[in-house]
Amino acid sequence: MEDKSNAAPALADLNEAQRRHSMTRFAVLQPYLEGDTPLACIARDAGVPIRTVERWLACYRRDGLAGLARRVRGDAGTHRLPTDLVTLIEGMGLKKPRSSSLSVILCAGHNQRRGGVLC
Repeated sequence: MEDKSNAAPALADLNEAQRRHSMTRFAVLQPYLEGDTPLACIARDAGVPIRTVERWLACYRRDGLAGLARRVRGDAGTHRLPTDLVTLIEGMGLKKPRSSSLSVILCAGHNQRRGGVLC
């Protein structure tokens, strides 16, 4: 069975911004695809690293225009930290005077070691 989790969406499923983004990337690739310009020149003219343009080309060849759209992360909008730790860190960030980054990190580490006891 094929894994569809990393598959490009169908072109019809893209929103307007994603379609514009795909077309912008396609416009960069088009001179190469027509056989007029080497990939290195295209990358230089676009101000994009050659490896990035190579990735775009591979995505285009594999999935067409839809492959050039930015993919939405599967974990977008979620935290990998426990909810109580996120709450602690956000609370420390809102405190007046603001806690330094180091004190937030130290407190969060201390909190984790003590099993969720607040600093």
